[in-house]
Amino acid sequence: MKGRSLLLLALAVASCGTAFAAEANHKMDDCCPEVAAQLVETNSHLALIQSDLRASSEQMDTKNMCYYEGKAYTEGAARNGQVCSRIINTQPVQWVTRS
Repeated sequence: MKGRSLLLLALAVASCGTAFAAEANHKMDDCCPEVAAQLVETNSHLALIQSDLRASSEQMDTKNMCYYEGKAYTEGAARNGQVCSRIINTQPVQWVTRS
């Protein structure tokens, strides 16, 4: 789950950075053209990173697989005292602490 949390955090940061860069770019055009050009380039890099992160997160099958440190585990797999299990048949699998 740590890998997925890190992925979601990076996606959130990229989203915020893209929004900030777009807003700041409009204000910078008038006073600092060099900085504005660098901001546009940075903004495009952030957009690419955001796109890559979305694509990689969409490839994860969170309904049928549990993830630990970026690796997928099938239902019934055990890891660190937890089992990948489906508590309710209609719900996605999740790590559940063994009792």
